[in-house]
Amino acid sequence: MGRDCFALAHKILLVDDMRLNRLVLGRMLTKLGFEVVEADNGLAAIEQFIFHQPALSCVLLDLQMPVLDGWETAKRLRGLEAVSAWARVPIVACTALSPQENWHSHDTVAGSALSSGCDDLLVSS
Repeated sequence: MGRDCFALAHKILLVDDMRLNRLVLGRMLTKLGFEVVEADNGLAAIEQFIFHQPALSCVLLDLQMPVLDGWETAKRLRGLEAVSAWARVPIVACTALSPQENWHSHDTVAGSALSSGCDDLLVSS
C-alpha cells in the first residue's frame, strides 16, 4: 500500500533573525501539519541542521541575518551534505529584497541565492 505523504511528519528548519517572522511563519507551518525547528542566525541553523539530520524535509532560509548570512549558510549546509553523504535537502531562500536587485556587485539576489546552493527564492513584501 502507498503511504499518504501528509500522514508523515515533515520537519522544516526555519531560519530568520526576526522573531516575529519565525513566530508567524512557524504557526502557519504548524497548522499545516509541519514540525518546525527554528534558528535565529546561520550558525545556529548549521547546528540545528546537523542535529536534525536526516529528518529535515526543507530549510526556509532568510538571506539577510547577523552572525552568518543566508548565502554563506547555504554554502556551508551544502558542504556538510557533501562530506556527510546526506541526501540533498531543499533550501528556499526567503527575502524582502527584489530578486532582480543587484547583490554582491554583479549578481542579482536571485542569482546569488541559487549560486550559493539555494533551490528556490521566496520574496516577501
